[in-house]
Amino acid sequence: MARPLRRLSPSSIRTYERCPQMYHLRYNERIRVPSTAAQLLGSAVHTVIEMFYKEKRDGKALDVEAAFDVLDDALDATLHELDEEGRAEIEELRELGYDLVEYYLDEVAPHVRPHLIEERFSFNVPGVDVPMVGYVDLVDQDGTVIDHKTAASPFPADYLAHDIQLLTYSLGYNALRLGARQRPGQLPLASMLPPVRLDVIVKGEEITYQRLEFRYEQEHLEQYVERVNAVAAGIRTADFRPFWQIREPDPDVCHYCDFNSVCTYRLPASPDEPLEGGESESATP
Repeated sequence: MARPLRRLSPSSIRTYERCPQMYHLRYNERIRVPSTAAQLLGSAVHTVIEMFYKEKRDGKALDVEAAFDVLDDALDATLHELDEEGRAEIEELRELGYDLVEYYLDEVAPHVRPHLIEERFSFNVPGVDVPMVGYVDLVDQDGTVIDHKTAASPFPADYLAHDIQLLTYSLGYNALRLGARQRPGQLPLASMLPPVRLDVIVKGEEITYQRLEFRYEQEHLEQYVERVNAVAAGIRTADFRPFWQIREPDPDVCHYCDFNSVCTYRLPASPDEPLEGGESESATP
């Protein structure tokens, strides 16, 4: 069943672009799949960072031990979602979580002066009749829009030139700044957009820090409008084909998909395995 399109978000756009069938399972069928221990750890670290900056903005200090308590509470709140194996994995990852939090507070946080934290935005993209909504994670006092992630390896150097999430955050923060002066259905000139930054804590043998910074140009806004309109049109027409019927197959997309175990169009890991959903031209449910 295709549900009416009422809003878009960076997550829904990225999901549809990755695989329309993945979008269908998540947003139309609303199938719930358990989070992995690694995903829960990343979410818990994000919770600590959010709490730290809220305290810092309000002139308070969240020390490392208090940050560890926030991490523990966030992880403990997820244990009911996991089976015995998952709970054991969380306990193994807990020490890594402490290390990630301590590293972030020592190496990254001192250089950030928080202005806005988890601020909700809404704006309209030209050609799309539903709003783009979401939350800006963090805005520095210098106006830089910041996102933070944990990852097993560094991100590509040109990641921000193609990532739709931080561009949406930049547009969202611009809409917040303009308020009622924002013209409905019109995007600002690229020169008006605040710069963006991605802080990545890389979980290798040694924890390292990667910082990516970017300023958008007009071509990025034009591409953004095209991408969002293409996704909205695909959802409106219920085009939920698996990605491998649209572009060259990549087994990794299915391997790392949250819906790998339930998707009938899952791409086989081996080229000798048959495609589960057949090879028809359309997989629209």
